[in-house]
Amino acid sequence: MKPLRILNLLLIFALALNRPVSAQQPLADSIEKLLRTPLPDSMRLKDMIRLAMYYEQVDAGKAHEKYAEARQLADKKGLPFYKGLSYSYENILYSVHGQYQQVQDNLDKAYAIFSRLPEGAVAKELAGVYCDYGNLYKNRNDTRKAAEYYFKSVALGEKYGIKKSLLATYLNLSALFQNLGQLPDQKVYVDRALSLAKELNKPKYLFQGFLFKGHYYSETAEYADALRYLDSAGQYFSENWEFNERQTYFMTKASTYQGLRRYDSAIHYFKISYDRASRGNSPWNITQALVKLGYVYLLEKKYRPGEQYLDKALEAALKDSIVLFEKEAYESLARLYSETGRYKDAYQYYKTFHALTDSLVGTEKKKFTLDLQTKYETDKKEQEIRTLQAEQHVQQLELQQKNVWNAILVSAGALLLLLGALLYRNHRQKQRLQQQRINELETEKKLTATEAVLKGEEQERARLAKDLHDGLSGMLSGAKYSLQSMEGSLIMTADNHLAFQRGMDMLDSSIKEMRRVAQNMMPEALIRFGLDTAINDYCTEINKSGAVTLVYQSIGMENADIPQSDAIAVYRIIQELTNNIIKHSGASQALVQLLHEGSRLVINVEDNGKGFDNPTFERSPGMGWQNIRSRIEYLKGKYEIQSQAGKGASINVEINLSK
Repeated sequence: MKPLRILNLLLIFALALNRPVSAQQPLADSIEKLLRTPLPDSMRLKDMIRLAMYYEQVDAGKAHEKYAEARQLADKKGLPFYKGLSYSYENILYSVHGQYQQVQDNLDKAYAIFSRLPEGAVAKELAGVYCDYGNLYKNRNDTRKAAEYYFKSVALGEKYGIKKSLLATYLNLSALFQNLGQLPDQKVYVDRALSLAKELNKPKYLFQGFLFKGHYYSETAEYADALRYLDSAGQYFSENWEFNERQTYFMTKASTYQGLRRYDSAIHYFKISYDRASRGNSPWNITQALVKLGYVYLLEKKYRPGEQYLDKALEAALKDSIVLFEKEAYESLARLYSETGRYKDAYQYYKTFHALTDSLVGTEKKKFTLDLQTKYETDKKEQEIRTLQAEQHVQQLELQQKNVWNAILVSAGALLLLLGALLYRNHRQKQRLQQQRINELETEKKLTATEAVLKGEEQERARLAKDLHDGLSGMLSGAKYSLQSMEGSLIMTADNHLAFQRGMDMLDSSIKEMRRVAQNMMPEALIRFGLDTAINDYCTEINKSGAVTLVYQSIGMENADIPQSDAIAVYRIIQELTNNIIKHSGASQALVQLLHEGSRLVINVEDNGKGFDNPTFERSPGMGWQNIRSRIEYLKGKYEIQSQAGKGASINVEINLSK
């Protein structure tokens, strides 16, 4: 039995969805609330599709309803792109439930819409449709058409540099070639996927790239290399990843330890997989883990627990009609009964296993069946054989004595080699830990310097604001009072009186401008009333200016306890982002959202402006964007930018306040 072949099915299922789906009810409620406010048509359609995605794993009927509503609005507003997008995303929901005809219908409709639009504007969506066509035909066992559509997706992704789409398609192609047993082609696309994952440098993609590379080496029985890549994947493991990706990681790692004959570690990871599958009520994963556990115990000659796990696996496979694991359980039980001398049971189980397999049974399996039958037929003669063995026992003792000394010498040599290998491995591990510590210290040093600069900047802002407000403001107000006092006692001509009033008006304007500058440098509302009130006041002032219509929404900010230094940094980030919208985007409407949930703070700023090219923007040397990135690094947060020319921009920042 090849231990890793069956994992291919789990990997294929993990890649069946080309795009992420979430099921967070609080976020769904937040979008429902947002949709009740005035929004540009494109932003409203985008949020409606996002809402349908959130409902997919909560309420499939409601998800279909939301997708239909989005299509109706897209037709009404003459926005075919979002209609095509709703068809494309809805096919994922149909695919999960095995409704492949509906998947076909939705993909055909999405393709018909996207193919009528300029290719460059819909390249990402069209590449996703091609990849989903490939998944559909793979599920129908039409590998020729599956490969045809995967290569179409690759061609489009490479033409327009759509890296995330390329990564998913490379992984799908590697799984397809593995399923066909074409290991050289599988390695080509595994290597491409890992290289692209490193280029994207996101935990999700790095986890997938290293996992598939480790699985490839396990498939080729290069277990040491497999474990090395799986350990790398483990550095990016997260409970946020898809269930089947997490199961694939644990099962592949367990099977790799099995190949290395490190059976205790194999059993440990198989049991983790079994426990998680049980909590997730996944019959396929439960049965798979039971079969593998029984087989490892069989390899260890621990027949009692091995038989118990295999019996449970067979019971589960029969209950849920999982023929693949039913065959594995019969085969392993036949071997176990053979090794424990229960030849009649072994013969019967192997016949059952043979009946479930293809008619083309290999020569080695035929020989094993005949051998079991012979052992069963000759079991009655076993007593005679034991008598002969007793007569030979004395001669064997003498031979064994010589063999013992040879074994001691060989074992000593092997022990020395093992000790040397362990010492070398320990040395390498120490080097890796030292390098890791050096990297951590350099990162801490950089963050400390950034923190010092930002704190110094805010302290200087606060000082200047105080000096302006308490010093210059007081002086200007005093001058105004003195002039007002003198006005009644001065004799002036009409022209001089008019000039005097103009001077007083200019003095009033100067006082107001000075106070506005001081307020921007260090908002009093932020210090006295907190971040939520300060952002609300800031957005109100922007709306008064008429530069842009700015909608501010906050969720969970009422009782948020945010440290003042963090609140100032968040305020500056939002201030810089809105300044960029006003100066560069040409937007008429914009949205600022703050979401506080536990120790997590999310900033979302969107506009309906002219948009920009993401890679060019992120490499921008502008001071405004550099200030934003410095503050995000200081807060140990992460950000994501989504924009297309003519379609506005969306910037999402996520901060962990418990850093």
